[in-house]
Amino acid sequence: MYVIMGKIRRYNSIAFATLLLGGLFLLISCLENDIPLPYIKIGVTDFKVEGQIGNSYIDNENNRILISLADTVNIKKAPLEVLLLNEEEATSTVAVGDSLNLSGNFKMTLSLYQDYVWTVEATQEFEYIFEVNNQMGQPEFDVRNRIAIAYVTQNTDRSKIAVRKLQLGPRNAQYSKDSLELQNFTRDQTVWVKYYDELENWSLRVYNTDQLAITDHPDVWVNVAWLKGQGKEGDEFGFEIREASSDPWTIVDPSLITVERNAFNARITGLKENTEYIYRARSDEYYGQTVSFTTREAIPLPGGSFDEWHLSGRIWFPFAEGEPQWWDTGNTGAVTLGTSNSVPTQDTADGSGQAAKLESKFIGIGAGKLAAGNLFLGEYKETVGTNGILDFGRLYTSYPTRLKGYIKYTPVAISHSSSDFSYLRGRTDSCHIYVALGDWDEPVEIRTASSNRKLFEQDDPNIIAYGEYIQGTADTGYKPIEIELEYRSTSREPKYLVIVCTASKYGDYFTGGDGSLLYVDNFSLEFDY
Repeated sequence: MYVIMGKIRRYNSIAFATLLLGGLFLLISCLENDIPLPYIKIGVTDFKVEGQIGNSYIDNENNRILISLADTVNIKKAPLEVLLLNEEEATSTVAVGDSLNLSGNFKMTLSLYQDYVWTVEATQEFEYIFEVNNQMGQPEFDVRNRIAIAYVTQNTDRSKIAVRKLQLGPRNAQYSKDSLELQNFTRDQTVWVKYYDELENWSLRVYNTDQLAITDHPDVWVNVAWLKGQGKEGDEFGFEIREASSDPWTIVDPSLITVERNAFNARITGLKENTEYIYRARSDEYYGQTVSFTTREAIPLPGGSFDEWHLSGRIWFPFAEGEPQWWDTGNTGAVTLGTSNSVPTQDTADGSGQAAKLESKFIGIGAGKLAAGNLFLGEYKETVGTNGILDFGRLYTSYPTRLKGYIKYTPVAISHSSSDFSYLRGRTDSCHIYVALGDWDEPVEIRTASSNRKLFEQDDPNIIAYGEYIQGTADTGYKPIEIELEYRSTSREPKYLVIVCTASKYGDYFTGGDGSLLYVDNFSLEFDY
C-alpha cells in the first residue's frame, strides 16, 4: 500500500490533489444530505375567490378548503382573491389573480422544505323554476338527465299551457327561445340553456294529475314540528293536526302558514315530547293523505349542576369518581407547569351544591404560558410538550333550542398573549361560552400547538346549530343567561353536542388576563321554540 501511495505521490501528485479535493467535496455533500430538512407544517389562514358566499371552511388537519359560490360565478374560472399562509416563506402553485377550475376537487401545492397538496372543494347551487298556469304542487327536476316536469289539474288543456317562469341554471343563463312561446305540452318541449362554458338541452314536460292536495313528511323536533304540503295554484292552503290517540282535528292557525309558489308549511309549537301525531294538508276543500310522526325525546344535559367533582392527584375533574364522564377541563395540561385552574366552589348561584370556578392563570416561570380557565363537554386526551389535544363533544341526538344557566364574571386586563395577539395586551379580557349541535361522526379534535393548531370553527359544515355568549364586563353577582341556538337546518340529524366555557376568549392562543375569573352554575337545555 505504501509503495502504491508513493507512486501516486511521486508520479501523479496533481491527480492525488484532485482526488483529495473531490473526496472532500463528496464528504461535505454526504454530510449535508444527512442533515434532515426542517419540518414546518404549512397552514392556510384565509382563502377566498371572487363571488364566494360567506367564509371558507379551512381544514388544516386534512389540507382541504370548503367554499360556496354564488350561482352567477363561472365555477370553471373563479378568480382567486385571497390566499394567506401561516408561513411567510412558503410558496404556492396558485397566486392571487389566477382563475381556478373548481368544477371538480381543485388541487394546489404549498411548499416549504416539503410539499403539501391541498384540495379546494366548491359547491354551487342553482335554483330551478318551472311555473305554468293551473299548476298543482311543486315541479320535479332531473338535473342529470335535464328533464323538468310540471303538474297541472286534471281538466287543464295541455295544448294551451302558459309558462310563467323558467329557470334551468344560474340567474344569468340564456335560453334558445322565449319560454312564453312554449305552449303545446301534449308533447315534450325542448329548450337550449347556455351559461358560462355550458350548453345544455333540456326537455320540458307537463302532466295532468288528479291530486289536488299533497301532505309531505315534516321536520320533527321535541316540542315543535314543521308541517309541509303542496296544493293548487290560487287555492287557500291549510293544515289540520291531532294526536294519534285522539279524534278531533285541530285547525292550524292560518297566520302560521307560509307559502312559496304552490308549496306551504307551518311551524307548530307546544307539542308533547315522545308523542305520535297525525296531520294532513288542505288545498281549498281538498285534503291530502294523512301523515303520522312522533316527536323526539327531550334529553337533559348531564352534569349541568356542576355539583359533582373529584380530585385525582393534583387534578380536579368535574364529575364524581367512578361515574360516567361528560365534562372535562384543561387541568390535565395546566398541572404540568402549575395547578388546576378550573375547580369546584361553594360560591353558587342558589346557595346550594357546588359550581365551577374557572380562572385564567399564567403557569410556569420564564417561558411559561397563560392557561385559560375552561370547562367543556368532552375529554382532555393528552399533553404534548406544553400543548393539549382535546376531544370536544358528547353523543347527543335531541333538538334543544337554548342553553340556560347562571354565570358570574370578573375580567382583568389581558396580560399575556401569543405573538399573533400581542395587540390585545392591556385590553379587558372577555369570557366566551358557546354551544353547538353537529353531525360529526366522532368528537371534534382540538389541538393548541401552533405547528398543527386545530380549533373549533363556527363555519364547520358539520354544524347544525350554533349559539354563543361573550362578555367583557364585571358582574357583582350571579346572573342568568340564555344562549339561543340558531339552526342552519331543520331536517339534519344531530349526533354530537358541544358546550365550551372559558374565562379568556382567546385562551386557545394562550392569550388572556392572569386572574380573569368565570363562575358557571346550573346549566340546562330548553326545548320550547
